[in-house]
Amino acid sequence: MAEKHCLGFQEEKEWTVDEWMKNEGVDEYNVMNDQWLEIITSSMALGPEKEVPRKIQMFLMASYNLDTFRQFVFKSKFFERFTVPSALKKKLAVDDIELMKFSFKWLKFSLFGERTLQIKPRY
Repeated sequence: MAEKHCLGFQEEKEWTVDEWMKNEGVDEYNVMNDQWLEIITSSMALGPEKEVPRKIQMFLMASYNLDTFRQFVFKSKFFERFTVPSALKKKLAVDDIELMKFSFKWLKFSLFGERTLQIKPRY
């Protein structure tokens, strides 16, 4: 039954669910969402209670404000402290998808202490 408020019924093309999902990029979205879900459903502890507020701020920034996360990475001493290949640095500067993937690694490192990033030897 065609609902009056749904403009999709006015379109000539009919889509299967699979066609629509591919057209809308749902597969790519699901891959990114699955990585984020690993973080938000983790049973790992955040560490000492006094560190939790700072970790929550980091979580919010890296999860919901990629522009600020990009500034954090590029305008802090991040690259002095962590080994990040130059090709990846270039991608992080301009590619939001790569930055988001990197933010997941950063969150696992900063929230749970997972070894997803390599600290430079002098640190």
